[in-house]
Amino acid sequence: MSKCKTMKAGDLVKVVQSERDTLITTFKDETGIIVSAHLGKFSNQDSFSVMIRDKFHIFGANYLEVVGVELSDKQLEEVCGGMSYQKFHDWRAEKLNEDR
Repeated sequence: MSKCKTMKAGDLVKVVQSERDTLITTFKDETGIIVSAHLGKFSNQDSFSVMIRDKFHIFGANYLEVVGVELSDKQLEEVCGGMSYQKFHDWRAEKLNEDR
């Protein structure tokens, strides 16, 4: 599993308990997709907008962990609210190529 320096829009991430912070998030163990980065927004860590199911949430990098690139049907249902594999694949490719 990767940590925050490699996170970017389009990555599948899991919400984890921060090793640096005692705040407990109710989203622990949820899976989502990074839709945008807020680099340098906070003095101690970058933050990211993450889509979990059909809503956007902002998490500090310490609360996210990149997970594998292969998605199960269940993960697709949870992350994208029922988006088809092809539609998700196209959306992810578009997001990954936005900055190029």
